Amino acid sequence: MRTTVILAGALLLAASLAQAGQAPVEAKNAWARPGTRGGNSAVYMEIHNAQAQPDRLVAAGTDVAEAVELHETRMEGGMHRMHKVEAIEIPANGRVELRPGGLHVMLIRLNTALRVGDRFPLILRFERAGRLTVEVLVREQAAAGEYR
Repeated sequence: MRTTVILAGALLLAASLAQAGQAPVEAKNAWARPGTRGGNSAVYMEIHNAQAQPDRLVAAGTDVAEAVELHETRMEGGMHRMHKVEAIEIPANGRVELRPGGLHVMLIRLNTALRVGDRFPLILRFERAGRLTVEVLVREQAAAGEYR
């Protein structure tokens, strides 16, 4: 009985969001740095959460890399250091920016070189919203560290 009530509530929420034309979670402006085969790269984007509850990005995957991890760059002892994180929190009705020097999706041991202008799919998995596939554009970072 309880499972039926929970399932019915989830279906009602999904239907209302679909009617509003709004996905529960959207990723915008996804881009990655160029990289050589066997090397690493990183993916950056804006993640928007239209849900009334917070969500969490818990995993990501792509065929262009052997491993994909969620990372955060932090300043430690005057140096920038990357750390793996379990999840990236996205606030209710809010957004999170994955950007150089902060949160990002790390592509480890690239299976193929990533050249400027290439595109590839990245699958994001959220705790509440489920799976979302985004197209990632490979490009250079702007000189000031901002998006081009």
